[in-house]
Formats: sequence, C-alpha cells, structure tokens
Amino acid sequence: MAIDGVYLGYMTGSSGTTLGIFHIANGILAGGDVGGGVYDGEYRLEDNCAVGEIVFRAPNGGQLVSGGQSDFEIKLKSTFAFATPIEMEPYHTVQSSVGTINIRFEKVRDL
Repeated sequence: MAIDGVYLGYMTGSSGTTLGIFHIANGILAGGDVGGGVYDGEYRLEDNCAVGEIVFRAPNGGQLVSGGQSDFEIKLKSTFAFATPIEMEPYHTVQSSVGTINIRFEKVRDL
C-alpha cells in the first residue's frame, strides 16, 4: 500500500506537544516542526507497515516534547514501525533515547 503524501503530525510527549509537517514518498520521510526541529528518514513497506529509521535534529537545542533539553544542537536517531495507512491509526509511538513520542498523522494531500 502506497503511503505517499504530505501529512500533519500531531506529536505529544512528557514535556508537551508540537505540530509538524511531513513529506512521505518513495521510501523517504522528511519534515519539520514548529519548534524548528528537522526530520530526515527512510522507510520500506513490509507486512502492512512502514518500517524505517528517522533522525531528528534540533539545530539550536531547546526543550523536546519527549522530555530532553539542551542548549546545544540535538541529534537523535530512532527506528519506527507504523501500521499503514498511517493516517488511520489513532497514534503511533516512537521511542527515542530521551523519551517516548506519540504521533498522529493527518493526510493533507496525495502526491
């Protein structure tokens, strides 16, 4: 099942919430959030899941929704397995090295 599209990502964690926008297509996931965070990742489709790895980078540090905080650049790598279609699940969970992030996707448009 193709998941290509542009998505809003509503993210929550132990320190609060944030909103991001993601371009997901052809095995690439790229996006950003309102706090200045940048997301780059890759995925493959297998057994009705998008399985992959994502790198989150906060160029200026700051407070993360997952609970982490830094005055310097933050870079975190996590793996994920999202059931597809990703916008049909109430939320997906990503476990980072500094805490858990729950994310709900809303598809804005097809590609």
